[in-house]
Amino acid sequence: MSKCSICAHPQRGEIEKAIVSGVPYRHIASQYGAGYKSINRHAKNHMQIVIAPPMEVPAPIDATKELIDCLGKVKQILGEAEQKEDLRLMLACIAEARQLLDTGSRLAVIVKKTQEEERVTGIEIIWPSTNDIEMKEET
Repeated sequence: MSKCSICAHPQRGEIEKAIVSGVPYRHIASQYGAGYKSINRHAKNHMQIVIAPPMEVPAPIDATKELIDCLGKVKQILGEAEQKEDLRLMLACIAEARQLLDTGSRLAVIVKKTQEEERVTGIEIIWPSTNDIEMKEET
């Protein structure tokens, strides 16, 4: 039985990197002066499947708290803009508040779908009950 020409190739490492990177075998063959079928056989018979180490799961994100904090900052800036009668800043704050509320609504839909499908995503989104959110009407 003959020895694998790719295993004996002086640029074997580069060839294997190209294979793993998904470069078409015909391109690898022409670049390194090897046969297309040799590249194919080598990948099939001589390269082990490498399993990547598990990725570190990020810490849970309390999306609701983050959104509420941002909305609070926007409200604070809006109050300052109202005192200064800065209409441009007031409109910018209102637009930002609308965007935050839209983002919160979109996240709520995603969370609901995820919970319905019982998928584990590695990211935990914590939504408080309505009792946890204090709403005050300004006078």
